[in-house]
Amino acid sequence: MITKIKKQEGFTLVELLVAIAMFGVIVSLIVNAKIRQQGQSISQQKAVGMQQTVRASVYLINRELRTAGYNPYSKNYDTGITEADANRLSFNRVVSDDGTLKTITFSYVDNENEIKKSEDGGGAYTLAENIKSLSFAYLDKNGVTTAELEAIRSVQVELTASTDPNPLASSTNNNSRTLSTTVYLRNMGL
Repeated sequence: MITKIKKQEGFTLVELLVAIAMFGVIVSLIVNAKIRQQGQSISQQKAVGMQQTVRASVYLINRELRTAGYNPYSKNYDTGITEADANRLSFNRVVSDDGTLKTITFSYVDNENEIKKSEDGGGAYTLAENIKSLSFAYLDKNGVTTAELEAIRSVQVELTASTDPNPLASSTNNNSRTLSTTVYLRNMGL
């Protein structure tokens, strides 16, 4: 019986340790690849969300701006651009035949990284977050930059959003998107 036990071969302790070490390396490589892939997926989801924020914000600003100066009545109501700064824009439009005006304001709040919108002087609400910049440039009928409110016929809107408002994180190319457009104010003498 003793000779039978000696003839049975098994794994030595060294062989078992080598096999466990190799298994550990393989598992760690698989786990690292999964973590990297998951990080890339999250990064892509943030980039898609950021791109959607830029598009939706510019769309909403454009849609509202196109109504600046709206006055379907023959009476002369005070409509049009009322404030035109680099980061803030206000305008009026008529909403009823008795001359009731609706005032809309878009502004960029730098310390909060947000675009705010307010209507009729009411409390501003957040239109978009993680915004690096929002700027307005005002053009006359010839496409020349102007500061005169009465001469404004189009507005250039440039918006930059980021996946992360932290300046270090948003400094890479994949973490921010900029969208520019020109809105022609069709109710302002075009």
